[in-house]
Amino acid sequence: MILCIFVFPKESLSKEQSELIPPQDVDYQLVKLVDSCVYAERNHQRWPNYCMKVSLKKNTNYTVLNTKDGVGKLLLLPTENIHGIEDSRLFSTPTPSYFYLAWENRYLISKKIQKNIGKKIHFNSQDYLFSLNAIQSRTQDRLHIHMTCVKKEYQQKLIESNKKHMYSYEWKKLPFDVTNPYTNDLMNFFSRKVTLNDLKKGRIHKIIKNKVGERYPNFGIALWAISEKEFLLLITDDSKLAAPNRILADSNCSYFLN
Repeated sequence: MILCIFVFPKESLSKEQSELIPPQDVDYQLVKLVDSCVYAERNHQRWPNYCMKVSLKKNTNYTVLNTKDGVGKLLLLPTENIHGIEDSRLFSTPTPSYFYLAWENRYLISKKIQKNIGKKIHFNSQDYLFSLNAIQSRTQDRLHIHMTCVKKEYQQKLIESNKKHMYSYEWKKLPFDVTNPYTNDLMNFFSRKVTLNDLKKGRIHKIIKNKVGERYPNFGIALWAISEKEFLLLITDDSKLAAPNRILADSNCSYFLN
């Protein structure tokens, strides 16, 4: 038997690979929008149009914003001032699992599209993508999960790879190419399966950090549903574009509009 070892010199999840890429300057617009939604909810006032949902329950405490940059795009944000992917509170037990809350609120995407185009849209689990930018690709000073559709071209590749049993509960290089949509350069993506229970228990960030160590804030995260009980976690530490939303997502859910 011949043992083959494949080495990817620029595609490593090693904890010692390189130093942290510093964050870019951030804006506070999303903080202001969330604050206004929360103020309206607490004072029993009508929500502004950009507030899709406000939950002030102790065990959830989040806001979903209706964005202008996509017919099928929403943002889920903590009401608490959690700055971004680097915030240590994401590893704290009392902190809600925001990826799980995004998954639970996925129906709001079809609700938004229906309001915009005037007809009901049926989604299946594999149509959605939930993503979080790395610190070097984040523009806002509040953690926010992009709730969108996945691009059709990548959805087909994700489904096909799953049929071929190419995903596992160990980290592996994504079994197909992903390109930077602005430069056409190949990107560095890794993936592994996680369960619905991992999502509920808020283990996503720990699973990533256990593999990549202190470089964890430099990894953009995407979550795609294999089924309603199993998910694929995708990460990239691309120095120019560690923002899966700008790579894998279709903010207009275009294939439902044709």
